[in-house]
Amino acid sequence: MKVWARYAVPVMILVDEAQDSIERVVMVPGERFIDRGTMGDMLFYTEELEQLSSSEQQAAHALYIGDTDRWPDPTEWEIEDIFGGLIDRVHELRNPPCPACDGEGYLWHEDDDDAEGVPCRRCAANSVIDRDLGRHADAPDLDEHGQPWPSVT
Repeated sequence: MKVWARYAVPVMILVDEAQDSIERVVMVPGERFIDRGTMGDMLFYTEELEQLSSSEQQAAHALYIGDTDRWPDPTEWEIEDIFGGLIDRVHELRNPPCPACDGEGYLWHEDDDDAEGVPCRRCAANSVIDRDLGRHADAPDLDEHGQPWPSVT
């Protein structure tokens, strides 16, 4: 099992009160500590980013192995703008794009650049277009009645 341990790294901002502006934003990666939720529990997640109780054996192991002294140099860190960005990346690794439409949810006629996109039959058969634009590669190539779609080209 792989476990995410959530740490906090301080970010300092220097505010110029006279100018009502932010002068500097500085991340202090040397001051890292395990992050805690509102109830004081340390934050751990499964590989799929579902929260894991800090009392689980896997959480304790992740805390031990993930000691900050073992971390790579901050120049090697991956940066995500928001936590949701990490969730999206994990989701994409677990659910690769549909091979028929490359995850766009629509197919385009090769000989007509101005043609409107046709909904991907594989994704539309499972209502994937409404859910998440075709990230279910195992969806059958069938319509809602279980019948094969006619060719699109």
